[in-house]
Amino acid sequence: MLSTSVRFLFYLADNRDNQRLDDSIAWWTKWFNRGTPPVSHEEVWIPDNEFGFHYPILSLYTGQCFTSTMRGDVNGTVLRNAATVLTNPERWVYFEVEVSTDLFKLAHILVDDAVVNNKGYDTSAIPSFFWFWRFGSKTKDICSEVCKRFGMWCGVFNNDKIESPRRQYRRFVKMGYKAQKVGK
Repeated sequence: MLSTSVRFLFYLADNRDNQRLDDSIAWWTKWFNRGTPPVSHEEVWIPDNEFGFHYPILSLYTGQCFTSTMRGDVNGTVLRNAATVLTNPERWVYFEVEVSTDLFKLAHILVDDAVVNNKGYDTSAIPSFFWFWRFGSKTKDICSEVCKRFGMWCGVFNNDKIESPRRQYRRFVKMGYKAQKVGK
């Protein structure tokens, strides 16, 4: 069976950069995910043909990143160039996962459909991390939902139940994957 590598990216919050939502998510979810880094956001890094490379002076990352976000002028499900997302590579870690090429192709079609039919980011779902059940809209998503759904489409997960990015990080570790730093 042919396989394709995908990377599940995790953003490391840093309370020194004044990103209060990232800091709040990382702080609260640490209590239920001991031993994990301060993860607050997640994306799926989909390769073009390869993931790109890193030079000390110039970072060039190829591929696209799939997520749901409300950063900048984006509101909801998006597919954007990895070079745009990974402007601070030291703030990202990833788990590289081999998936069936056939399932990957199907997932890519579903990604394109999700982006075209974007309903916006579900800010009202964020309290779900604090209260343990899904709040908000059934048509809108948050980052960890679209990433887990992508993993489900590729056979990595068996459901798309809402989890925090930090909980998904912990899930990958429990599955035996090793976190790697972007740019190393």
